[in-house]
Amino acid sequence: MMTLLVVLVVVMFLTDAKPIHTFSATSPVFGITVVDNELYVLCARDDDQIEVFTTTDHAPQRRLPVPGLTSSAVVDIAAGQNCVHIADCIRRPQTIHNVSLNGGLSTWKVPVWAYGLSATYDCSGLLITGRGRKNALVVLNGQGQLVHQIELLPDTGIEDPNHSVQLANGNFVVCHCGQSRLCIVDAGGKVIQTDRLADYSYLTYPVHLAVDRQNGYVFVADQLCDRVVMLGPSLQFLRQVIKLAQPRRLYFHQETRRLYVSHDCYVSVIQM
Repeated sequence: MMTLLVVLVVVMFLTDAKPIHTFSATSPVFGITVVDNELYVLCARDDDQIEVFTTTDHAPQRRLPVPGLTSSAVVDIAAGQNCVHIADCIRRPQTIHNVSLNGGLSTWKVPVWAYGLSATYDCSGLLITGRGRKNALVVLNGQGQLVHQIELLPDTGIEDPNHSVQLANGNFVVCHCGQSRLCIVDAGGKVIQTDRLADYSYLTYPVHLAVDRQNGYVFVADQLCDRVVMLGPSLQFLRQVIKLAQPRRLYFHQETRRLYVSHDCYVSVIQM
């Protein structure tokens, strides 16, 4: 019995997952999140940028506009407290757009160009991955007030960060365009771990991350390798989750243990 269980676990980790559903938006998808049991999909266009779907059968429900957000500035979305936050990588001054569940609109001014968004580990705030004259991670509370700013200095080797997620211990996983591609930094901006991937599993262009808070697994969209991989809490390679053409954005829904992956105008749903 124990031998059979071990074999099943090995097969699970060596075999690519299959999507349980793939559905289409009307434009390229640049962000996915879930709020109040609805799926919010951010699309690259100049109006009605958010498409809302059910989380059961992924049927379309409605569209929401984000005034002032152009298609070329669309980069990411994250869940907030009864709202969603949308990054704008072009607007001056640097801006986060907020759309409440009742349709209310507001903006926050932030100190960096936002290229990636995620909820903090306890889901009480917003983590911004910033580029520009300085690379930085910025943590805001639910009211948009600055909690913490971590500069990612050149000697860290972090170049053009794409996205970050917070871990249970307060550290941050950052994917970027530098040599290591992926690293863990502490609250002071010190790199304490780089990826531990062997040559056969080396990341080429990691663009987005998601974290399984229960097990500490980190999912990585490796866009130029056309795949999503799963890493352990110390960034050790565990498995290739799925092969998909140029995966762009990830979202892991903890309650249902579903991994959402955007690729072009599509979203694939993987049961983990």
